[in-house]
Amino acid sequence: MREPIVINAETREITVPETERAFGVAGERKVEVKHIRIEGRTVDGTDLTQGFTWKVSCENAGKELCADLIDGIVADAGNIEFDWIVGAAPMAYKGTMHFAVCAVRVDAAGNILQEWHSMLGAGDVANGIEATVQNIGGQDLLAHIQSITAAAQQNAAATQRDAAAAAKSAKDAATSEGNAAASAKKAQDVSDSLPADYTAMSSDVGTLKNQMQRAYPDNSTIGENPWSSKNIVDMLCPPIEESGNPVVCYPVAGYQLGVKAKWEPMQEGTGTPSPENIRPIKGLGSVTVTRCGENLLNFPQITTWTQITKTYEFKFKAGTYYLYCGNVVHGGSSAPAIAFSDATSKVASISLEQGMKKEIQLKKDCQFVILYTNGYDYYGSAGVTATVEDLMLVASNEIPSVYTPYIGQTNTLTLPETVYGGEVDAVTGEGQETWQILNNPSSYDYYEGAPEGGWSQSEDAVAWYLDNPTLFPYKTKVLSNIFNSVSDVVHTTKPYLIGSASHFIAFRLPRSVAATGNDVKNWLASNDVEIAFEPIDKTPFTATGAQPIPALAGANTVLTDADRATVTGRADPIKRITDLEDATASQT
Repeated sequence: MREPIVINAETREITVPETERAFGVAGERKVEVKHIRIEGRTVDGTDLTQGFTWKVSCENAGKELCADLIDGIVADAGNIEFDWIVGAAPMAYKGTMHFAVCAVRVDAAGNILQEWHSMLGAGDVANGIEATVQNIGGQDLLAHIQSITAAAQQNAAATQRDAAAAAKSAKDAATSEGNAAASAKKAQDVSDSLPADYTAMSSDVGTLKNQMQRAYPDNSTIGENPWSSKNIVDMLCPPIEESGNPVVCYPVAGYQLGVKAKWEPMQEGTGTPSPENIRPIKGLGSVTVTRCGENLLNFPQITTWTQITKTYEFKFKAGTYYLYCGNVVHGGSSAPAIAFSDATSKVASISLEQGMKKEIQLKKDCQFVILYTNGYDYYGSAGVTATVEDLMLVASNEIPSVYTPYIGQTNTLTLPETVYGGEVDAVTGEGQETWQILNNPSSYDYYEGAPEGGWSQSEDAVAWYLDNPTLFPYKTKVLSNIFNSVSDVVHTTKPYLIGSASHFIAFRLPRSVAATGNDVKNWLASNDVEIAFEPIDKTPFTATGAQPIPALAGANTVLTDADRATVTGRADPIKRITDLEDATASQT
């Protein structure tokens, strides 16, 4: 086994064994492999294995700066190890090249939060010969882009000629001046609409070409293609930001996504909160974020089962999805079926038919997917065998024409305590509480809202308020397990309501229940009243379990068991070009 290059995490000193100084021949690419061991994983309290991405920064013998990204590390209690596959840029010239290892932790916007560097090591690159070609990643990418542009130009030009011909035909064929004008205008509108679309597309592709010509592939690669280094991607590809749950986007494959999950307090039960319908407030102790491709079902491509039902645990938010199924074989009198359910009941179901592509509406969040072998007949499914192939559930209305297997990564973020409302970064673990529970509401002093202060009062619904400008914003969102939230608690004279205004929260109680401030405090304590609110100050926290989320090729779907997710990244230029071509073609 080859000797490792050893780095001391504390001192940053690097030791390159004499047997590892030779790096190969100039012009080589991704052949030489150096094993690097970092002795120590924690530096002054910072664990370098948590949320950091790694690269080897180089100065080649031509004095050009470049870098190779490291795909992954292996860590134990005391060391960090990884393989450095030396890319083309460090090997571009003969002579001595220098290198250092760097670990960086960034937020979702790409801002650097922490950065660690080793000292410099050195290696020798021997002389070699390589033909000069305009070649990126083993393919003449510029020629490929030129061909795309030429085809787009031909399509747009042909469409414009057709539109012009249509205008001329309309004019020639018209039997009246009015009809001719209307027909010609319609055709001209089509023709006039094309240059803008075509010009935008040509500009985008032209920019891509020009920037590719200027950009040197510094081999800080994303995936396997040297041309898609992070510098080039950041320069060429526009940022994307999508929010929802699920989120479907088309980023550059391999580019690190930023994902933030957000949620507000939840309540158990249903209906309006009241002393007769208590709805406890719930928070989250952990948050899951899953990035997968188009297919959201983690089933084998061929799924066979022989039993009453086959149940899988999946979490899907309410919304519109699309179901695709290939071949179906069953031994029952009815086609097999798929059902989506929450913890207590079925939310939606649909028969599985060969070649089906159907929309399915989930009106509630679901936790389980159930497969029936014989329609929805629970008892009639016993002993019946069914087989389904190419079963897919997608969140985009672009139903794929071919089966795509499930490819998923789930980050389970463990929060330091129950967080009733907040947000957390799935990549860094950094988060903040955006809601709080009012600790021990009965310990505060409450004041009766007087009519001369603008309060509408009623003996059946006396207003009591807690004023705290340092805790409550001017108007905060508020929630309770017993009081029903309203937008105007000052003028709404109904009992058991709660609301906020002017840095206070207020609720209403019948005078018969609480006649004085002390009565209010006693009533709150005896009824275990819970009050949640959005505070002025947001409390930061750090969750464990965060890790980088690289984008997949094609459609990326991000789901979370929080309320929603915000995904950031860089738009795939090839998808963008394809969309522009499709937009141009649609004008014909």
